[in-house]
Amino acid sequence: MNIVFTCCTDNYPLSFSANNTKDEFIAKGLKDCSITFINRLWGYKEKSSITEGETENKYKYYIFPKKSNKLITIIFNTISLFKILKRCKKNDEQNIMIIDTGYYIFFIIYVIYAKVLGYKILHIITEWPLAFKLGVVARFDAQLYVNSFGYFVDGILPISEALIEKTKKFKKPILKTPILGEYSKNINSQERNYFVYCANAGYYRIIDFVINAFALYRKSHDNGKLFLVLYGKEVAIKRVQEAIKNKYLIEYIEIVSKLSTEELTQLYANSIGLLIPLDPNSLQDKYRFSQKIAEYLATQTPIITCNVGEIPYYLKDKESCIIAEYTIESYAKAMEWIIDNREKAKEIGINGYKVGNKNFNYQIYGNQLIKFIEQL
Repeated sequence: MNIVFTCCTDNYPLSFSANNTKDEFIAKGLKDCSITFINRLWGYKEKSSITEGETENKYKYYIFPKKSNKLITIIFNTISLFKILKRCKKNDEQNIMIIDTGYYIFFIIYVIYAKVLGYKILHIITEWPLAFKLGVVARFDAQLYVNSFGYFVDGILPISEALIEKTKKFKKPILKTPILGEYSKNINSQERNYFVYCANAGYYRIIDFVINAFALYRKSHDNGKLFLVLYGKEVAIKRVQEAIKNKYLIEYIEIVSKLSTEELTQLYANSIGLLIPLDPNSLQDKYRFSQKIAEYLATQTPIITCNVGEIPYYLKDKESCIIAEYTIESYAKAMEWIIDNREKAKEIGINGYKVGNKNFNYQIYGNQLIKFIEQL
């Protein structure tokens, strides 16, 4: 099979994002397949021309440039996309284009290119576009998308049960594509007194929630530290730094960025608890499934989360995770519980790993996806 991830990733493999990580795990599970990543059309500002390369896993990748004018960028990159897809096509193999949610006009372009060149189309869907606060034009675009995209594709890969329900109406083959992680590595951990939360710095509301919960935890327990693993725009990271400074927590909360995969995994593994708060009042949290959870579980470290979205389908309180209410007080108490119940917390971490290995192992999912494609 010849698999081309088309406009699913941002500046892959040079930048970190949840989408980049998940799509790479999907690729790693597709053994004996040719893999290409074509990054999103709006380009990367540090590139003046199309960049072509190969990852350490032997995946080809293309990064588009960002011109001085946005319209020129889109026109140039859209024309270039067709040429790249034509070059990537292999006449002696089954050609599959995997696409992600985006603007409707670009989706139609991808569909046209795929039909002309002879690719079958699989659509990954990790978010419900209408769950976001949108302006009039953006909402109209999203309405068009969610009510018609399924009619143009050959298969749908939703991340959650809620999204499966939304896409059943298209009557197309569906394969649930959950969060994915690596569960075959032996990780040597040295447990230390700190918690970890990893997020895009733009999600300030949730980061502020975590900071306040940790501050409350510190009032009853004077041991323990919090690491915030942040990625995203520098201005957003500085905003978080100011919040920590204003709460007089500089000594106890440390921001880290641009860690390698190995460094990040080790940070998770040495932690006593990994945080992933989910808001029951958020439609985004109802439909999405955070990629971080698969990566957290793979390190055998207990996670603290909320019984929202996909969580109740996989994890149980005090068995394979610690469930907290979406309140600062409840989250602080969950951190206290881990500190006060170390042995039980370790057992929960091991059970969480077993759940992840069974449900989110990229190798197992890769075999399922290959069979799914064969039956299209």
